[in-house]
Amino acid sequence: MPAVKILSIVNQSLLSSSPSNSFGITLHVSPPPPLSYNPSLVYKYKKVDQKVWPILSTLPEDFHNMRRIPINPLLSLLPLPPHPPDFSPGEHLSQECLDKLALNTHNFLWPEELKLLQHILKINELRLAWTEAEKGQFKDEYFSPVKILVVEHTPWAQRNILIPSGILSKVIQIFKDKYAKGVYEHSDVSYQSRWFCIKKKSGALCLVHNLQPLNTITMHNSGVPPIADQVIKAMA
Repeated sequence: MPAVKILSIVNQSLLSSSPSNSFGITLHVSPPPPLSYNPSLVYKYKKVDQKVWPILSTLPEDFHNMRRIPINPLLSLLPLPPHPPDFSPGEHLSQECLDKLALNTHNFLWPEELKLLQHILKINELRLAWTEAEKGQFKDEYFSPVKILVVEHTPWAQRNILIPSGILSKVIQIFKDKYAKGVYEHSDVSYQSRWFCIKKKSGALCLVHNLQPLNTITMHNSGVPPIADQVIKAMA
């Protein structure tokens, strides 16, 4: 369920004079909130008439996304022991990292099931990403490059919403980490879409890109989710 949380009140008169940094993030100092200001968490579904749908069409063969499995991944799986050993810290999976995972918060696993789950994580610790810097991308031999077919249109340049100063340094660090890993890269294209930042249940910040303008010009086969829905689900 999507949620909207009021983080700060922005003086709109400062929009034109607010400086920006090298990442294009507007820097600002929010004025003090009024005495009656009470931050709250509001849950609301997007109405049907507010959704942006892509254009249904038949895509040429060159625009089909191909998924390939060159090697059977089941062949590389190690056999599981009927009686898994007690957990011991590994090279990447430390006791502190295991505690943060909270694998059995609601006590729905039996003790032997929990030990087996910990054992599986331990023997696969080098294949899992435990930090942002360890995240990678799909290899080309598994997925073909994504090509998006669009109709004729005029490029858009949307002004981004202001980022509250209280989380600005954390948001900048997210951009730096993603750029260092190759998830983001510099671009000089004529397009500029809005993005915003939300807080997950864990308290971590997550960037969400508003690709609704892209949906309005995108052509796709019937039954394929819109581009914006695919990206938002991937970030969840």
